[in-house]
Amino acid sequence: TDPAHDHVPSIYVTAIDGLGLHRLTPPGSTDLGPVWSPDGSQIAFVRQEETGPNAVIVIPSAGGAERRVSPTHARYTAWTPGGREIIAGGPRPHQRNYDLDAVSVATGEHRRLTHPDQLVDAWERFGYSPDGSRFAFTGWTGPQGAPEILVEPASGGPARQVTRLGISLRGWCWLPDSRSLLVVSNEPGARRLFRLRLDDPSLALTPLEGGGDETFHPATAAAGGEVRAVF
Repeated sequence: TDPAHDHVPSIYVTAIDGLGLHRLTPPGSTDLGPVWSPDGSQIAFVRQEETGPNAVIVIPSAGGAERRVSPTHARYTAWTPGGREIIAGGPRPHQRNYDLDAVSVATGEHRRLTHPDQLVDAWERFGYSPDGSRFAFTGWTGPQGAPEILVEPASGGPARQVTRLGISLRGWCWLPDSRSLLVVSNEPGARRLFRLRLDDPSLALTPLEGGGDETFHPATAAAGGEVRAVF
C-alpha cells in the first residue's frame, strides 16, 4: 500500500531478498491477488471496481500497459495450464453459488469450467495444479456450512472433498509437486501452515515448521532444487 494514496493496495514486484521493489499498477486502484503466468512474462490480478463487478487484468511482469480480460465477481484469479486463459467467476442468479469460466486472453471467449451441481465459492482461491493434471476450488458440500477444498481431475470427473475444517479453513495453495496442498487453518487457535498430501487416505494435516502464527495468503514455487513458500 502507498501511504500517499490512502493506503490503497497496488501490485509490486520484488526480488526474493526484498531488494528492487518495482511498482506495476497505478495508485488509486484497489488491486488484489496477483498471479504469475506459467512462463513468467505476465501477471494477472483482480481490480476492485467502485461500481459493477471486479475486473481481471493482465500486465507484463516487467511493467507496461494493462489489459482488461474479463469482468469477474471473484476475489482471486488463476491461469490455466499453458497460459492462454485466465479464470473469472460469475454469480448464479438468486443463489450464493458461483460459476468459474476460463477466459481466453487473446479473444475474451469464455469456457465454463464448473458444473451446475457444484456449489462453488469464488471468493476463495481456485486453480490448477502446477502440472495441470488437477483443478482445486473451495465450495460448499451442501446447502449449509462453510466452504471446503475440493479437487477434481482437470480432464473432468467427480470432485473429491479433501478438507473438513469448517470455519477454520483460512486459505490454501498448491505445492509444486502437484500432489499436495499448503493449507492455512486456525483449528489450533491461530492461523498456521499445514501440508495436506492428496495421496494420504486419511487426508491429515501436517504442521509446517517455521511458518509461525497468524499467517495467510500462501504461495509456493520450486527454485534451486528446493521448495519455497511465501506468505
